[in-house]
Amino acid sequence: MDASWGLFVLLLAGCASLAVLVTLVGLLFPTLIGRAGDEAEQRHGRAVLLGLLNGLLLAAIAAIMAVLGERLRVPVFSIIGGLVLVALVIGLLLGLAAMSVLLGRKLKPDLAGWPQALWGSGAWILASLAPYLGWFLFVPYLLFRGFGGVVMALSALRREGRVRSAADTGTV
Repeated sequence: MDASWGLFVLLLAGCASLAVLVTLVGLLFPTLIGRAGDEAEQRHGRAVLLGLLNGLLLAAIAAIMAVLGERLRVPVFSIIGGLVLVALVIGLLLGLAAMSVLLGRKLKPDLAGWPQALWGSGAWILASLAPYLGWFLFVPYLLFRGFGGVVMALSALRREGRVRSAADTGTV
């Protein structure tokens, strides 16, 4: 009985810390997260597909680099593979933060800022605890949609930055 109680407390603490982590990521990168949420909302199908393809591509690159590093005994490949994997995890975390903001806007439109994002993150965490459907359908869907929104937002922000710098220098 003590082990199950400890497991419950660990699960509760893990869910709470994940909700706070995702909310704080949204506070640290408000422009990117807000834009990613907007992109994921406006271009739903494209965001899911883009997130799936980019996630698979980065995971494959990381795996290939790790295998090359192990087979050739050149640690540089393993380090590059690890860095690609870290970039993938950061992108997925930013995507979850964007999904928290998006869900918070839908659930609590009267709130703004971090309470809204905390409601959104709490909602997707509770929904993802549902056996099978939450684990194997809802979580990957959120990850891919959020990651696709982050990719589209980064692309749009980079494009806008280039246009702004070209306008500042006078070359259009």
